[in-house]
Amino acid sequence: MQLNEETFKAVLKEYSSEIGSRFAVAVSGGADSLALCFLAYDWAQSTGREMVALTVNHHLRAEAEDECLWLEKLFQEKGIDHRLLHWEGVKPQGNIQAHARVARYYLMEKWCEKHEIRTLFLGHHQDDQRETFFLRLMRGSGVEGLCAMKPDTPLGTLILLRPLLGFKKDAIVDYLKSKEQVWIEDPSNHNTQFERVKVRNKSNFFDDLGLSSA
Repeated sequence: MQLNEETFKAVLKEYSSEIGSRFAVAVSGGADSLALCFLAYDWAQSTGREMVALTVNHHLRAEAEDECLWLEKLFQEKGIDHRLLHWEGVKPQGNIQAHARVARYYLMEKWCEKHEIRTLFLGHHQDDQRETFFLRLMRGSGVEGLCAMKPDTPLGTLILLRPLLGFKKDAIVDYLKSKEQVWIEDPSNHNTQFERVKVRNKSNFFDDLGLSSA
């Protein structure tokens, strides 16, 4: 399915009553979250809502500071309200991605709670869904776990909303290219030490077996 302003608005019709007059979008600067942010901002403008973009600097990579500055400049040019959150303190030596994910959600949840925002948009897409399914299968998850990610999930006082779950990564990239918009490539997305990357690199194998993301 093609990703554009109209197909995105069609997805949000089902959830518009839950979102409220002000909502947040988690933005790392990668293709998925950046496309989501632009689409959500357009939707907010057309429906009279306010949107704020939230970025977490985990302080795990030297490049993160420059990436955050790039995002701040981009959003300033676009007129998008952008807030930067920091994961401070001593960092764990093992299972870094999992710890970083917990810290990221915690920081964004607390910020939203403080500013009376009840909905946080996340950029998970159809290919992420397949990876999540196989990761849980590998870890021996039961039937409930193999349902994978839901379009909307509660987190404390928040509702996590995933409007891009029905779209493939290629559609997201095509959308950004149509806008002539560049994005940040996180090197961890290509680090084969991480299980998710190993699964991602087998995507052609799964396609050949008929196990497509759809």
